[in-house]
Amino acid sequence: MNPDVRRHLILSVGCAAAGALTLRWRFPGMGGLTAWVISVNVVAFLWFCLDKGLSARGGRRVPEAVLHLLALAGGVGGAFLGMAAARHKTVKRSFRTTLFTLLLLEAALLAAWLLDAFAGIGLRSPWA
Repeated sequence: MNPDVRRHLILSVGCAAAGALTLRWRFPGMGGLTAWVISVNVVAFLWFCLDKGLSARGGRRVPEAVLHLLALAGGVGGAFLGMAAARHKTVKRSFRTTLFTLLLLEAALLAAWLLDAFAGIGLRSPWA
């Protein structure tokens, strides 16, 4: 793995984990997954905005792999909001396609979870 990607991923996961732990501490009734999703969305949003600022100044950029992995980790909403707010990565078709695919994947996972939670269809892990 590229050292630049590794460094950004460690920082991103560390910030998201710290945010999730802080949310769980501040709001004891909040579930761990909810805290993680909120935190990783905030981190994804901030990385998109930071990357836009870095690109305008010609500085070192946030690797696209990091932005995609944050979206995959549950931060696709924050990624789309960051893209829209900073008007960043909106022209690059391959980037938008990957992000939209991740959005569809997360929407399908959310729909399955909601069906299981509210309709009691009893989704089971194939590894259980």
